[in-house]
Amino acid sequence: MSVSKMATKKKPLKGELLPKRVRSTKYKASMCEEIIDIASNGGHVAQMCVKLGIRSKDTFYRWLNENSDFQDAYSESKLVSQTYYERILLMGALGQIERYNFNSMAMILNNKFGDDYKRSSTGSNTEINIGSINSIEQLDSEALENKIKQLNDKLGYVEGKPDSD
Repeated sequence: MSVSKMATKKKPLKGELLPKRVRSTKYKASMCEEIIDIASNGGHVAQMCVKLGIRSKDTFYRWLNENSDFQDAYSESKLVSQTYYERILLMGALGQIERYNFNSMAMILNNKFGDDYKRSSTGSNTEINIGSINSIEQLDSEALENKIKQLNDKLGYVEGKPDSD
């Protein structure tokens, strides 16, 4: 092919705007259910990105801003994830988990769900605020089981899977 027939890119003139490049999105509505499922096993944004093939958290958060259904699913996924960790917390407090590490769980809850689980102002590394519960160690087994049931009922949680409505 001769040089004169080859397509050449036109350089913009001074002050001329380049045409805006439009990206196609890889977002799919089916991802909403997927992030809730990931959260049901304690997953959060990084795991969601990896499992959905999203290359950056920036893209994930942009999709939250652009898609109200994704935003709603993410809000639900945070509750589902929190329920997962609260279940572990309560099982550990009941002695149902061998070699349970309360300090690690307190750190996870404090970092992932800081609005609900703040470190105590006393400086203790093991005290966390659990809403209206002053100390989980003061609750008997029946009260802890009731708390687990309340949390599960709140989300329609059945055997490790969230309700699908």
